[in-house]
Amino acid sequence: MFLVVRKVLDYCEMLDKNYSHPLSQYPLIKNPMSIIVITGLYLMFVYKWGPRFMMDRKPFNLQRTIIIYNALQIGLNAYIFIESSHLFLRHYSLKCQPVDYSITPETKRLARVSYMYCMVKIFDFLDTVFFVLRKKNTQTSFLHSYHHAGMAVVCGFLYKFLANSHYILMGIINSFVHVLMYGYYELAALNPNYRNNMWWKKYITQLQILQFGLIFLHLTSGFVSGCGLSKILLTLLMCQTLFITLMFSDFYYRNYIQKKQRRNTVKQQ
Repeated sequence: MFLVVRKVLDYCEMLDKNYSHPLSQYPLIKNPMSIIVITGLYLMFVYKWGPRFMMDRKPFNLQRTIIIYNALQIGLNAYIFIESSHLFLRHYSLKCQPVDYSITPETKRLARVSYMYCMVKIFDFLDTVFFVLRKKNTQTSFLHSYHHAGMAVVCGFLYKFLANSHYILMGIINSFVHVLMYGYYELAALNPNYRNNMWWKKYITQLQILQFGLIFLHLTSGFVSGCGLSKILLTLLMCQTLFITLMFSDFYYRNYIQKKQRRNTVKQQ
């Protein structure tokens, strides 16, 4: 076992030495294992330590904390969307953008906002932590934790080795969706009684599914066009995007279509 771990660490060191992007020297990103460790601790808390800690405790009242958290998420994601979309669309190609290794004021600025995006993906972990502390066990689903964990790890990897490239658009789209999503969460937190009356709740899930469709098309564009990007990596990301799209689609079907069909059946009886 020790030899396997040693070989993995040696391989990571080799990647770091030979393939790191020159603008990826920020904390946590500089050593990608840091994000993997944080993600592992997150999953351990969600599925083991957290439920054990809450077993004999009453749910925490975190309404004020969540209101502040949602407001921060809206502000951070809005800034990332505006800043990164301006820089990306102004300097890079939507069709297929190879990795830009140049060091200029613009590339440094884009690298900084990309780093902020990766840190926000770790900040997203608090979503699930709050569910655990409030004993919202039905919301700590595989889809929820898998999505958060996967986003953090993929973001860290792409930033470390492929910063300022084709993959930035994924973060731009995701940040825009998160502004609207946390806007909904904020309204629900400010007035919990209003939560079930938000007619546009299901459209947030539709928007999430749409974002993955757009990301899949963007990855496909890079695969077909070819501009020095690894087709193996693009294929893996396309498969991951398709998988998460199917999971969100299943969630939407079970919670909005299937439930509606059941209600209509009950009314007819």
